[in-house]
Amino acid sequence: MQLAAVWLVGAAVAMLALWVGHNEDRSVGGWLPAIACASLAVGAICVLRAWRAESDLRQLARRVESAFPDLDASLLTALDQRPSGDGRYGFLQENVLRKAFFHSYKNRWTEIVPTRRLVFAHAANAASAGLLVGSLVALAMFSPKPTAVEAAVISFDVAKVTRDYRAEIEPGNAEVERGSSLLVLARFKGELPPDATLVYQFDAAEKPPDAGLATDGSSTDSDVRQVAMTKSLDDPVFGGRIAAIARPLSYRVVYADKASPAYRVTVFDYPELVRADALLTFPAYTGLEEKLVQDVRRVSAVEGTRLTLTCALNKPVADAELVEVAAQDAQAERIALAPVEGQANAYAATLTLDRSRRLELRLVDADGRANRQKAEFTINALPNRPADLKLIAPAKDVEASPIEELDVRASAWDDFGLARVGVSYAIAGQPPVDVVLGENVPGKQHRPVEHVIAFEQLAAEPDQLLSYYFWAEDIDPQGTPRRTSSDMFFVEVRHFEEIFRQGEQPTDSQMAERQRQQQQQQGGQNAQQAQQLAELQKQVINGTWKIIRRETSLPPSDAFAADVALLIESQNSARQQAETLGERVQDEQSQAHLDAVKKYMEEAAARLTLAKDGPTLDVLPQALSAEQAAYQGLLKLRAREHEVIRANRQQSQQQQQQSQSARNSQDSRAQEQLQQLELREDENRYETQQTANQSQETAEQREDRQVLNRLRELARRQEGLNERIKELQSALEAAETPQQQEEIERQLKRLQDEQQQIVRDAEELQERMERPENQQRMSEERQQLEQARENARQSSEALRERMVTQAAA
Repeated sequence: MQLAAVWLVGAAVAMLALWVGHNEDRSVGGWLPAIACASLAVGAICVLRAWRAESDLRQLARRVESAFPDLDASLLTALDQRPSGDGRYGFLQENVLRKAFFHSYKNRWTEIVPTRRLVFAHAANAASAGLLVGSLVALAMFSPKPTAVEAAVISFDVAKVTRDYRAEIEPGNAEVERGSSLLVLARFKGELPPDATLVYQFDAAEKPPDAGLATDGSSTDSDVRQVAMTKSLDDPVFGGRIAAIARPLSYRVVYADKASPAYRVTVFDYPELVRADALLTFPAYTGLEEKLVQDVRRVSAVEGTRLTLTCALNKPVADAELVEVAAQDAQAERIALAPVEGQANAYAATLTLDRSRRLELRLVDADGRANRQKAEFTINALPNRPADLKLIAPAKDVEASPIEELDVRASAWDDFGLARVGVSYAIAGQPPVDVVLGENVPGKQHRPVEHVIAFEQLAAEPDQLLSYYFWAEDIDPQGTPRRTSSDMFFVEVRHFEEIFRQGEQPTDSQMAERQRQQQQQQGGQNAQQAQQLAELQKQVINGTWKIIRRETSLPPSDAFAADVALLIESQNSARQQAETLGERVQDEQSQAHLDAVKKYMEEAAARLTLAKDGPTLDVLPQALSAEQAAYQGLLKLRAREHEVIRANRQQSQQQQQQSQSARNSQDSRAQEQLQQLELREDENRYETQQTANQSQETAEQREDRQVLNRLRELARRQEGLNERIKELQSALEAAETPQQQEEIERQLKRLQDEQQQIVRDAEELQERMERPENQQRMSEERQQLEQARENARQSSEALRERMVTQAAA
């Protein structure tokens, strides 16, 4: 069997040589002597070893003893016996020999090796030897065919006169970018040949779809292309160009009866981003599920969201990272991308959206080539905005009788939902009342809320002050409840017999007479000054409330100390005016009210001073309560009868200037500082606010109109693109020649680029609609745009895969 194995190995080597020669079209006849000699040498060694093994009697005896244990080693003992000097064996020796002979007669020792095994061994040996001989004969008769390029060279006229042409081929072996062209130059030294031809052939394993076409577009049975090279006018150079190299190829230059050596041209690709998908894992407090956005360049999500960006590339790379744009190189954030297990050429990185940034994708392959096409990602971290409260009615300071019922209404909205929404109101000096009007309000939905304040149930009395505001609670980025409050409004409880009458605009003489009469009525002047002082106190209250709403946690903002100091100065100024008023008040009841006002003002200033020196926020509500009590005391000094005169704006401004000039310098300074803090409110406060709202609505309407126009533009572009895709689909089905198909393919590639641009423009518009100032108004339009973008992305993906029918659907 060992000899048969030797013949089989020799035959296998011979057949391997035949296969190599056939596939590579080269002569392998030189392998014949080596294979034959090696097989015979190894066979001789095996025969010699077998002969030696058969001559070893003791080895054969052991095999017989192992097959017949009843011999009791008598056969091995018989082999060890030697005759004496006279050539005879002793008695015991003869007994041992006789026992072995008798056992061989009774038992057939030849059956130790079965006859079938011997026959099989001889047959295998003969078959292996025959296979070896046949393989060697086939190897000797094999003659390789010339390659396609060599055949093209042989096809040239060999009858041409042989001359000593020497050519230098440029660039020789080369590596070019896929899709680029290659210029081949043949520089001759000495005499020039009459012509030169560039012959090239694509690799068979990577043959392009049009490899069966000649350079003129005609059909050919050969994969070989021939390009006639053009001679330069002055230089001894022939040049030819290979256009759009999409696969590796080999080429040579043929001239006269000679040909240059064959050269190789390989292709490479720069690393490039094919598609990027974003997986968004939102914070737990939002209650949102994971969201996958495919083929994206702009990502907008609430702060705290985990973003996993998966980039599909055209090839493996050695290094992939995201580098922050618009930052110095030393401070630029760098995020490395790691390969994705189970996905070819996919790399991913995970980051937390703690701020907005622009990231550029930088790729480097194993050969050190970087990506040439720039790929940028815009990451927008949207803030978790507090709840938005809009007062609907009455949304201003009003007056009410002690038995009146006041209907207050508002609208609440939040980006991720509200835990609770309600209203708080209180009469100055009494504990506040919190009323919950709604719970678990879904996100991105407007929730109208309303409540009726019954003054009779509150046992309200004339000249009391009720303040109210709406509030809403959502979840902040840390996952804790956060309360947002609206502006504070006031309701003054009026007397039942209070009279309001509207008079006509007085003449100049009537105005002078009235002023003279008012100067004689000291009590009326005191009431009027008390009313003006109440307006100043209301501004202090509004300023304190704004700071309470703004400063929600420690440490306070940088403007806290300066703003509180301004409030302290304004409150002290109001107290000085109250002391001046007290010098002219003669009525004991009015003097008692004024003393209480000054006491509350002192308490408010003291609380504000504690808040500033701390700094602390806990005493601000106490300061606000004291300020409201002071305001309520000032209401008791106001006049019982009011005359409301509607004057034009010019006269109102003149009266305001006269009133301002009558005040002392300290009061003017306080009013100016309050105006800088945006705490000042004049008689036309609500009219001014309404004008500002109208201006803001105009800006919002302008933004809505621009977004709507942009949506219409994208819709028109998508509709036109779909029509062109359908036309190209029909043309592709009717195309008859490869040239027509290639032209349609190029047009489809351009349409794919246009479709991709529509996706990018939709992302940009979606980012604009997700801005905080637009998010509440454009929630429905944003959902529609998101669906339209997804449809455009699917169409672009279908065009990339050349599934024109799906792209046109």
